[in-house]
Amino acid sequence: MLLPTALTLANLPVLDFRDAILFVVFTSLVTHLIYKKYEIQPSSYLATFLLLVIVPFLSSSFLLEHFSSANAAYTVGFATYYTSIITSIAIYRLSPWHPLAKYPGPIAAKLSKLWIVYVILKGDQLRVINDLHRKYGPYVRTGPNELSIAEAELLPSILAPDMPRGPMWDGRRNPDAPPSLIASRSSKDHAAKRVPWTHAFSTASVREYQPAIIRRASQLAEELEKRALAREDVNLVTYMTYFAFDFMGDMAFGGGFELLRDGDVNGLWQMMVDRIDVIAWQMHLPWATRLLLKVPFATEAVVKFRNFAIQCATQRKLKGSHVKDLFYHLINEGHEDPSTPPSEMSEVVVSGELAIVAGSDTTSTTLSGVFYYLLTNPACYARLRAELDEAFPPGEGEPFDGTRLAELKYLNAIINETMRLQPAVPTGIQRAPEKGTGGKWIGNNFLTEGTAVNVPPYVLHRDPRYFSPATETFWPDRWLTSSSRDYSLIGLEKGSSPVITNTSAFIPFSMGHAICAGKNLALAEMRLVIALLMQKFDLNFAKGYDPRRWEAEMVDLFVMKPSELPVALKLRG
Repeated sequence: MLLPTALTLANLPVLDFRDAILFVVFTSLVTHLIYKKYEIQPSSYLATFLLLVIVPFLSSSFLLEHFSSANAAYTVGFATYYTSIITSIAIYRLSPWHPLAKYPGPIAAKLSKLWIVYVILKGDQLRVINDLHRKYGPYVRTGPNELSIAEAELLPSILAPDMPRGPMWDGRRNPDAPPSLIASRSSKDHAAKRVPWTHAFSTASVREYQPAIIRRASQLAEELEKRALAREDVNLVTYMTYFAFDFMGDMAFGGGFELLRDGDVNGLWQMMVDRIDVIAWQMHLPWATRLLLKVPFATEAVVKFRNFAIQCATQRKLKGSHVKDLFYHLINEGHEDPSTPPSEMSEVVVSGELAIVAGSDTTSTTLSGVFYYLLTNPACYARLRAELDEAFPPGEGEPFDGTRLAELKYLNAIINETMRLQPAVPTGIQRAPEKGTGGKWIGNNFLTEGTAVNVPPYVLHRDPRYFSPATETFWPDRWLTSSSRDYSLIGLEKGSSPVITNTSAFIPFSMGHAICAGKNLALAEMRLVIALLMQKFDLNFAKGYDPRRWEAEMVDLFVMKPSELPVALKLRG
């Protein structure tokens, strides 16, 4: 027997079988109402145990009179209880009484977030979300309590200070550690955490990072030169990730990463890739995060990367300050801002972890995308090279002047157009009304407190209402003035079609109070690397590579993840 007879309850009123089953169903419906009202999480162990174990145990005891064994009675009772809860939840989520009932979307999405987990594991998230918006329009219900909104006019309201990050951010962090800057779900807490980041990424600080960018970009060029002289094809994605990872190690912890020199001999990059793969789906099940962390094989990569960040922070603290890196600002090492107390070590660790992931993965993906689009558009390649040669004539020095690079219109247009078609965070900018406010109006849509909103840059950037003509085509000229555009690239004559470039719908770095703190640094990195490689090499796709693979194999794991970009390099004559 599962439970000894001694544990059964004596002196219970006798109910016939139907009434006993109905009583179990009734208690399950009450439990659903309690969960709905109080939003009880599995981490609330006592409440979870009471509602999902004790209550069904007690209500199932009325079935004892109708079975020859307690095992059978409790098996039927518990099965009835859980089936009734699941059925009740499903009916409510599909019913016209649900707050999001009027919004279209897949039935599976309305029922459970497990739907999007399945889509992510298949590698189809950005394409599925884009297709849903094409089918249903700007508003799509992508979860039981979640909307995806692709409406540029509403962005200032959605990405406002009183709309902090949504529940998926609970699934991206260690529940036993403080939230990082981008995982903080309190507007007040976010504002406080952002202060040292603002100092670390100020214009003056970015200038101080310039020597490190130059050193790492030069190292990248040297490694690629070795491959070019050996006539070896290279996967450009790998080298861009190594460059970005090494530089972010310099920027966050004062150095220590040497992937460009040694390759991923210690598995650092693979560790980060594995971490991203796990968190991509885990973030959609925030209620399960604490449970998943107790399953070693499920979150092993997350724990390993966190331990690596702890090691980096500890070593940096012992080493002391040689440069004004992110760590310097986080612990207020120079006491430059007396009003800002130094961050606790636990916060420094999560901040360093954030900087490495956010700074390396997104930059490397965009850099790889730039060269993919240049190689598929030879006219754009030639025009960019001409602009760079005019600004930095070959043989007269390296293109290391960050101020001059920032002034190059076509270079900036190339970067913007790449980020338009391939935003680093394609579908996952999530916000939710602040707790305790009761909800918020977003245009004509009232969002209750428990509703999350996703803004999908990938969808916005490919919407002809905001970018046309040639919405799906790489056309950097849309970012230039009318007189500078080459319309022949898209098969049009000048003036034959109005050009719409709605910058309010262009959000590769998010927008508003929560805009990416490292935007200026990322742009400085990308400009310098692009200019240096364009000046030094002739690049072509490797023999046998099908360029159609690039977009077909792109995966949305919260951050955009490309597969590979094999190229042949030749030193420029």
